[in-house]
Amino acid sequence: MKRFSVILLCLFGLSLAVRGQDITTLEKIGAVSGFTKSENTVVINCRDNSQVQVTLLAPDLVRIRASFAKPLPAKDHSWAIAKTDWPTPRWSLAETPDSIVIRTDEIETVVHRSPLLIEFRDAKTHTVINVDEQPMAYDARGLLTGMMFDPSAGTFVAAAKKVGFDEHFYGLGEKTARLDKRRSSFVNWNSDTPGYGEGKDPIYQTVPFYTGVQNGLAYGIFFDNSYRSYFDFAKSSQQRVWFGAEGGELNYYFFYGPSLKKILNRYADLTGHMPLPPLWALGNQQSRWSYYPDTMVEEVVREYRKRDLPLDVLHLDIDYMQNYRVFTWDRNRFANPRRLSDNLAKQGVKLITIVDPGVKYQPVAKSAAVVTSITPELEPQEQRYYVFDQGVQKNYFQKRKSGELFVPKVWPGESVFVDFTLPDAREWWGGLHRAYTDNGVAGIWNDMNEPSDFVDQTGKNQIDVVSYDEGENSTHAKNRNVFALLMARATYEGLERLRPNQRPYVITRAAYAGIQRYSTMWTGDTNSTWEALALNIPMFTTLGMSG
Repeated sequence: MKRFSVILLCLFGLSLAVRGQDITTLEKIGAVSGFTKSENTVVINCRDNSQVQVTLLAPDLVRIRASFAKPLPAKDHSWAIAKTDWPTPRWSLAETPDSIVIRTDEIETVVHRSPLLIEFRDAKTHTVINVDEQPMAYDARGLLTGMMFDPSAGTFVAAAKKVGFDEHFYGLGEKTARLDKRRSSFVNWNSDTPGYGEGKDPIYQTVPFYTGVQNGLAYGIFFDNSYRSYFDFAKSSQQRVWFGAEGGELNYYFFYGPSLKKILNRYADLTGHMPLPPLWALGNQQSRWSYYPDTMVEEVVREYRKRDLPLDVLHLDIDYMQNYRVFTWDRNRFANPRRLSDNLAKQGVKLITIVDPGVKYQPVAKSAAVVTSITPELEPQEQRYYVFDQGVQKNYFQKRKSGELFVPKVWPGESVFVDFTLPDAREWWGGLHRAYTDNGVAGIWNDMNEPSDFVDQTGKNQIDVVSYDEGENSTHAKNRNVFALLMARATYEGLERLRPNQRPYVITRAAYAGIQRYSTMWTGDTNSTWEALALNIPMFTTLGMSG
């Protein structure tokens, strides 16, 4: 009985660990047994068969990649990373009995042998910038599986860093918290959270990048792992910052400033710089749920002009569609979308339409021919729906492990989602936007792309959904947080092809790191209150620091 009680207490303590309390019970990576080096990489071999890869991308940028109890996999891919062709910086390696010192012109990366701890120093002054508080760790015994979204998808991995007395932390993108994240903890798991308030976490977006500042020296850490991840900024322990994820590799990038500006520029080099938006996108954009029919849209624009109020963009929510079917128009409400957009353009107003990822599930009789051309005309509800027909024919929709279509419920009712990890599916989805560009629509509003599911907002309904993922056939646990990024990519690249002489404009609710390459963002379905406005101010700031 005593032993059983101890096990229960351990499990309870570990459940708190995932919630942001403690990671000291995880299995530590083994001590250094040797190393090999190549052009810009040092691979550290460990006594427990683990490996740590130190890659020097630039004088001020080092990548740390770890695998536990097994060698690093050969495949190395990230949807967030834009630049992979880094010229090899000047570097050197020296050994001491206790450590391996890898030096560029700006950073010294010190790998302590036993225990294996990683320390980053200023290469000129040898000032310690950042150091591990304990060795990198993983859940070798599976004691955290009860708290994980999908225990079959991987093993919990984590890293812990020492905290300076006067160290402060900023970043993580869209979080409902103050600007300085010290003594706070967070979860990254894209979630539909309408009407969120202070302290609600997680919400719509995942940007696992933060900066630390102490004594005028700044550094950055980008934990590029798309599984559900956790960040604890000296909340569970005042001496420790830790971050971890429910699967995948312990894979992070370390940036050294010492200025914040330099770090943010380098982060954008890595994950992509935001392209120049169209000039009109910098004006006043008006949106609500919802403007319809077309006569109401025209009346709103007239009132803005009559009252001498600035208006550059007007957004159409889901009610422009026929029965909430994306890439269609309800001709009873919007009889001639092209004429409407032309009339608005004469008044200096651009039109943006919402596009959700949910494609109405509308199968037809097996004997019926499949529509093979994009026909964005109104179709009666009882007839076929060309987007669904084409997606099924091309095998572009998400499926469960059983091979059945995954059918969630969103605005159209039963629906299907595109597997945006498929390159051909992204190209197809982008081409569907001709239904809008041919009608004068200037930009696209991506919504519901966490992805939201009215049946279950936690994602549990999608736990066995499999995505192509560069041939890995991985599950929802890995792909949920990048779904919106890849949908935005498909949209942006489609607009580029459809209108090669115009700058694309996309705005998204959900996101992952690197989203700035394809889309702007808004802070979701917040409330129209002074409290919500105050909450959004630090959120805007951290989003601005996140690419």
